[in-house]
Amino acid sequence: MELLYAHEHLICENYERGSNPLFESFHLKKGSVFEKYIEEAEILFVMQGAMQAFFNTTENFYPEDHVVLLPPASNLKIVAVESLHLVILRIKSSIHLCNIQPLGKLFSENGKKESASGTLAINERMKDFLTLLSQCLEDGLRCKCFIELKTKEVFYYFRAYYQKELLVAFFSPLLNKNYTFTVFVLQNYRKVKTVQQFADLYGSSLSSFEKQFKSIFRMSTYQWMTEQKSKAIYNDLIYTNQTLTELTDEYDFSSLSQFCDFCKRVFGISPGKIRSGQKCLNNFPGMMNK
Repeated sequence: MELLYAHEHLICENYERGSNPLFESFHLKKGSVFEKYIEEAEILFVMQGAMQAFFNTTENFYPEDHVVLLPPASNLKIVAVESLHLVILRIKSSIHLCNIQPLGKLFSENGKKESASGTLAINERMKDFLTLLSQCLEDGLRCKCFIELKTKEVFYYFRAYYQKELLVAFFSPLLNKNYTFTVFVLQNYRKVKTVQQFADLYGSSLSSFEKQFKSIFRMSTYQWMTEQKSKAIYNDLIYTNQTLTELTDEYDFSSLSQFCDFCKRVFGISPGKIRSGQKCLNNFPGMMNK
């Protein structure tokens, strides 16, 4: 269905232009391979087809109408066994199944009675919701306010139509110390400029922070922060109208020439060429391989 007044949506400040939205409708042809590093936890809804999914040391086959939970800081590889349609939900904040039911309360009330499953079936109500949502997203309805409402709505469906024991088993990977640390990192890395500031904000010694960070993200804090900076700059060059001078100031470069040198080193081309639509020469960290 055609989205009316599309231009008004596109120029609105609330229009989602980033490459990592909360919700995404995603298609892969049979035999295609998709690889990406997953920062925050993701929930994959297999709407059609089937896939072989590899994340970290885990490999599983997921047919149509299955929900898959991917832990944060994972290397993901998907092979489309059949033509594949996924709806992807990225977990960027704490989970509430409803206004009075945070995920932690569900665990404290029900205990961990079953081992972690990481998968659920898509039931009839969830299927109907996701089908309509994916159609709206593909029409171009990508208002951040709309998507945030739909993010709340999907957890109401989990709350209303899934047994608590199944939810405990499904979401249990998100209730551990590593996940708590990961959420802290993802919610706060834009607030700090140095690794020491990051450790101080967490209330930890630098060495302890580095050790925990590397055990989860499999790289140094400095390397990871540099990668996030690179991806943010690339997205701003593609999706915003900020001038190069404004981006130079926003990302704390001492001069425009230093900003341009950074882009050439990381992306392989100048920021002006990125903005004009030319492809990067370097496969810099964080780029999606579709």
